[in-house]
Amino acid sequence: MQGKVSLERSAKTPIYVGIDVCKTRLDVYLHPLGRRLTFASDPEGIKRLKRSLAGFEVAVVNPLRSRLFAEAVGALAKTGGVDCRMLAIMGESLDPSVSEPPDELMESLQELVRCRDAAAAARTALLIQLAAMQARTAALEINRQLRAAETAIENLSAEIERLVAADPVLARRLAILTSIPGIGTAIALIAGLSEIGSLSAKEAAMITGLAPIARESDRLLGPKGIERMPTTTAGW
Repeated sequence: MQGKVSLERSAKTPIYVGIDVCKTRLDVYLHPLGRRLTFASDPEGIKRLKRSLAGFEVAVVNPLRSRLFAEAVGALAKTGGVDCRMLAIMGESLDPSVSEPPDELMESLQELVRCRDAAAAARTALLIQLAAMQARTAALEINRQLRAAETAIENLSAEIERLVAADPVLARRLAILTSIPGIGTAIALIAGLSEIGSLSAKEAAMITGLAPIARESDRLLGPKGIERMPTTTAGW
């Protein structure tokens, strides 16, 4: 995702923000200020980032567009990726149209799915601890925490199902996805890929990092491979 925010400061100069979403952090670049910021890629870090960008307009574009832009200016030669600085420059150069923010229902669904995923991860960690536990008292405590995590997963899953069933569009998407053999993460797809239904097959593959990317240069020529594209935002 790439976005642009046009906020005029005392110098009447728009400032653009590029955000490179990594596994553990969010790398942010403010252009043309030349400032870099980092937020943790967890619920608290995301909240801090959202507070910093509150009220800003955002434009969402296909990640392929950011890659092609970076290739055009020679920014992929070393890393093969698109960093936050290049994304901010792209926001200024291409001036993409503004996209509407996700509605309240989708935000609630995404938050519930994140909470359920966190509870599931906690349950897995507790099960690993329990398998190696020898002290009876410690094992009892781990089992107590496991029951709490499982209760949280059940409650969150029930609320997720209720929200999806209550919305005709989401219910229809769920029905279509669950009808496809091999799809086991339909709810995660609905929450994590809100653009689903409005993308072509190629765009969906690109935005989820499943499209094969050719690695070719004057020194390297090889088969195509899957490379995850960054989720990005630009503009201030």
